[in-house]
Amino acid sequence: MKVRFLQDQELEALREFHNGWANDELHCPTCGELPWHPGTFRYQGQEHACELDAFGRHVQRFLYDLYCLAGIPAEFMTLSWDTFPIVEQDEFDVKQFVDDFLDRYPYWKSRGRGFTFHGTFGTGKTWACCHIIKELAKEGKNVFYVPFWELVGLYQETKAKRAWLSDRLVSAEVLVIDDVLIPTSEKQGQLFENKLEEVVRQRTHSSLPTLVTTNISESRFATIYPRVQTVLSGKNESLVLDGDDYRPQAKDRSVRLVNMSEIEPIT
Repeated sequence: MKVRFLQDQELEALREFHNGWANDELHCPTCGELPWHPGTFRYQGQEHACELDAFGRHVQRFLYDLYCLAGIPAEFMTLSWDTFPIVEQDEFDVKQFVDDFLDRYPYWKSRGRGFTFHGTFGTGKTWACCHIIKELAKEGKNVFYVPFWELVGLYQETKAKRAWLSDRLVSAEVLVIDDVLIPTSEKQGQLFENKLEEVVRQRTHSSLPTLVTTNISESRFATIYPRVQTVLSGKNESLVLDGDDYRPQAKDRSVRLVNMSEIEPIT
């Protein structure tokens, strides 16, 4: 992991554009302590020391800021293979695929190749993509996550935020576009496809990997978003991730952590 200081413009972007970013820029989100004050947190029945870097900063704080800058939702910051219920399928091993993507990432990137996860609700599509960009962010890569609703609603943002987000969408080394939706009207369908095509086409021309998730089947996606599918077909593998909804298990884990007064660390 490459621990670094966030640049002034990065911190300013967090202050101005990230609604969920902690107002307190110093305290560790896991142990609650200030820099140079090693704290502890309780997890899995044990007390753990909260790691400090060579400059006395909490590594958990650095990861939190880094992931916020990448747009990664807080609920995915603490998940790892140890806590995520892996979806078992006869024809597709998501862990093996994700680990292989990370191991061979330079080769995926060199060709601008990405993938599209199709599948039912709660099978880990978003988590798998977030795990990938978390690992890449820790290696200093410029990555970004955007929910589909935010991408298509970009025109509603302030001019400054619209400019910042637009730049991240087309310049991020890896972009996750999460949960592409089914439009509810013809007019909305035109808006959705125009906005999505604009981003994926620019990224394809720049040979930048784009990771897409959707609950829409591959055949129906091609019908709803024909131009987007045409662009993506040259770069993205289409993969199906089906199985049981893991979210009830995630809820149970969250309840257990609260009841045991434990904090799940950022990974």
